[in-house]
This record gives sequence, C-alpha cells and structure tokens, in this order.
Amino acid sequence: ALLDDPGVTYLALEAVSVGDAGNYSCYASFLNIGDLTSDPKSVVVRATTTPLLDTWAMTGNDVNLTCACVGDAEATVTWAKNYVDVTDGVSTTYSSSTTTSTLTLSEVSDSDAVLYQCTMDIDTTSLFSSAYLYVYTDEGVVIPPIDRSGAEEGSVTFTCTAGNPSSNSVTDVQWFKVGDEDDVEIEEGVTNEDLGNPQYQSELLISDLEFFHMGDYYCKVTYTDLETLVE
Repeated sequence: ALLDDPGVTYLALEAVSVGDAGNYSCYASFLNIGDLTSDPKSVVVRATTTPLLDTWAMTGNDVNLTCACVGDAEATVTWAKNYVDVTDGVSTTYSSSTTTSTLTLSEVSDSDAVLYQCTMDIDTTSLFSSAYLYVYTDEGVVIPPIDRSGAEEGSVTFTCTAGNPSSNSVTDVQWFKVGDEDDVEIEEGVTNEDLGNPQYQSELLISDLEFFHMGDYYCKVTYTDLETLVE
C-alpha cells in the first residue's frame, strides 16, 4: 500500500503463523534509474507445535514424553523432573526447522509420578511446556477433585479421574456430598466417561449455585477386582 509519500511502501503481516516465516524483500521500479531491490529482511515465527501432555502409564512400563518447536535454528532443550534438571534418557533432533525432544523413562514407578517440564531456547526466546505423569497399578489410582468456587446462580464442575487398567477396570463412579450425619449421593449432573485403558473420567456439574451447595464433595470409584477407592 502506498503512503502519502509516493516513494514509501509497506507490507503488513497480521496474525502471523509458521507459514509466514522467511525472507522478505522490496522490489521497486523507477522511471529514470531502473529497478532496485532492498536487502532481505527475515521474519522468524516460533511456536510450540507439540506441547507436553498429561500422561498415564502402568507401573513397569516405559514412557516417552515429547515436545517440539519450530524455529530458524535448533533449540537448546532442557528437561526437568519435579523442577530438577535431568539429562538421562533425553534425545533431541532438528529437521525441517523443527526441534523435537523426547525424554524416555524406563520401567516407571510411583517415584516417577511427578511434574515434568520441557524448555526450548532459541536466541532470546524461551518456549515452556509442562505436564504430569500419572502412574497406576492393577490396584488403581484416583486423582481427586480439587476445590472450586462459584458465584451465586453460577455453576461449578468437579472432575475425578481414575486409572482404568484392562486387568482391573472401573465399573462405576459415584459422587457424594458430606452431610452432618450421613453423606448424600448426588446423581443429577454426573457424567461418566470410559476413556479406555488407562483412564476413566467422571464429572459433577452443579448449576444454579445457592448457599446450601457449599460443603465437601468426593467421588467413589468402584473397580472390577478391588475395594472401592474414595477421594
């Protein structure tokens, strides 16, 4: 687009994506002096293409955690386990402007069930991603719901996630509100979803919040071959 000065032009890139990365030049034709081309200017677009995701694994199995980013140079990658840097089991490759890094955990156990972080540094840019590894056994594991708050007449959702090994699968999840004498089972607003091995997820939606909804809630997970777990 030409500005008021007929000798000035500009190119505007909006909502850039990785596909916009590259070298840009201005080519101009003049009546008396011919054609001129400006020095190329680079546009570098960096993005995390594969962020870390929460992962489930059964005790004794190997697990691969992978993150990746796109950039004009290979990224320097740092992995951390529960905020402590780790180097064992890390492999990193750079191809077609993409840095891919994988952390391999062998024969995972309960001690591996923590937060993992992948940091990718390119020049002055740092891309950060984190996720949890949940380790379960045939005896199951339950990630309990967390505290929620909501406005009057609003809504809140509690989520309960359980390990769901094929050898000892989840058969039911129930929700309860703690009472003064007896706990009260809640059936309205409950959605159970079998995600297969290794997860089973249940949600409790409480709508039209009022004062009497305040209190403690918990989920009760029943397995095929195990005593019920309560969280």
